[in-house]
Amino acid sequence: MDKYVKTDYAPRILKDISDTLGIQQLDAVEIFHYILNNRDLLAEDERISEIGSGNEESKGLLVANGLYHINIKIVTLQIIAKILDSSFARGFASKAMDIAGFNTQIITKVSSENGELCILKELMRNKEKIGNKTMLERNKKECVNNDIECKFRKEYKCLSTPNDVHDILQKLQNMGLCKELTNGQYKYTL
Repeated sequence: MDKYVKTDYAPRILKDISDTLGIQQLDAVEIFHYILNNRDLLAEDERISEIGSGNEESKGLLVANGLYHINIKIVTLQIIAKILDSSFARGFASKAMDIAGFNTQIITKVSSENGELCILKELMRNKEKIGNKTMLERNKKECVNNDIECKFRKEYKCLSTPNDVHDILQKLQNMGLCKELTNGQYKYTL
């Protein structure tokens, strides 16, 4: 699996991410900032850390002159770009990656409208990267991804059923984004 590994100052990393994904540098800033604030979406073998400024108050903020180490799968960068595209309803990053020749076939199959992007985001957010058909019940029908348009969302409520979630998990498995474990558990695999 191709990885993006770099230790450098923030401006050079942002330019490099922009060049690697074929997106505008402003989109790279959004991706980098999103990763800094959502490190729980990263797999166990993925890391992003600030090693240069020594300023603890900057945690979660992009420090322009900060020295960072980033070790993330390129497909993770692509998924985050897709999440942000859906959040802002722009689609620029996905289109740019297609033009740049990235194989985003798996990523573009993930539908925000059908709830797939929401379930994928929740799998990635879970520390163990595991979920099942009842994984959304802890939210008591509250939609936790209000930034994603979805057929199951009615205002701030999630109307998906455990059977809907199970069907979505199976679709994600068919796409190669998760694998079925035992007892109806699914694990994010990228």
